[in-house]
Amino acid sequence: MIDKNSTKAEVLEAVQQDGRALRHSSEVLRGDREVVLAAVSRRGNLLEYASEELRGDRDVVMAAVKQNGFALQYASKELRADREVVLEAVTQWWGALKYASEELKGDREVMLAAVKQEGWAALRYASGELKNDPSVAFEAMKNNLHACRLFGSALVEAILTTLDSDNDGIGAANEMPVAWEQALNAHGWMRGWVRS
Repeated sequence: MIDKNSTKAEVLEAVQQDGRALRHSSEVLRGDREVVLAAVSRRGNLLEYASEELRGDRDVVMAAVKQNGFALQYASKELRADREVVLEAVTQWWGALKYASEELKGDREVMLAAVKQEGWAALRYASGELKNDPSVAFEAMKNNLHACRLFGSALVEAILTTLDSDNDGIGAANEMPVAWEQALNAHGWMRGWVRS
């Protein structure tokens, strides 16, 4: 059993078997980069028990968020504003967006990575501008049709117009299943758009 008196070798061996051993180790070992990297590589959320210094270590945080995007909440403020770290976290788990900096909640690529996983739920963390972005709305709707309830008819109209013209790369009309067309018709938001 690991405790505050355990040696680095004992803790390192233990965290390689079960990262949770980090919780019971000494403060000194929670600040040891090798020990913490071994732990967060197995269980990213154990970043919570790392020293403040290591919560600001980009390599340690990247290892943690690659394993569990939820670990972003324990990262330093600076790393929650690091685009690459946040993108990795939301790619692993869309909910990590909650812990991202406000600036990155307004980043289209970050938001698209999140909505591709969880559609409408990720939109609660989006900036106002991105909540009205047709490409974000379209991705959210592709993932979960119920996302269309979050958008006004003007935005749905913009999406449908884009699908008709298919000029700006949002996606081909064939990406929208027939069931969606029927559901949108039922909501009165379709305006005669026909799949080609």
